Amino acid sequence: MKKAAAWALCVLWMMVIFMMSEMSGDVSGAQSGFVTELVERALAFVLGAQTAARIPTDTLELVIRKGAHMGEYAILFWLWARALGLSGEELASLLAQEALTDD
Repeated sequence: MKKAAAWALCVLWMMVIFMMSEMSGDVSGAQSGFVTELVERALAFVLGAQTAARIPTDTLELVIRKGAHMGEYAILFWLWARALGLSGEELASLLAQEALTDD
C-alpha cells in the first residue's frame, strides 16, 4: 500500500507541474508578483524599509521564480527517490540520492 501511494504521489506531483506549466504568462506573472510583494514586505519588516528598497523588484522576482521552479523539481526528486526505495529499488534510490550530493 505504501508503495502504491508513493508512486501515486509522484504521478500527482507531475500532474501539478504540468498544470502549472500550462498557465498563461499573465496568470504566472500575477502569482509570482503576489509572492514577490509578500517577500518585499517581509524583507522590509526584517531588514528595514531602506535596506529592503535597495533590492530591485525584478531581481527578487527572478530569484523567486527560479527558486520555485527548482523547488517543484526538488520535491519531485524526493518523491521519486522515496517511491524507488519503497519499491525495493535500493540501488536506484541510493544512486539518485548520491547524485544530489555530488559536487
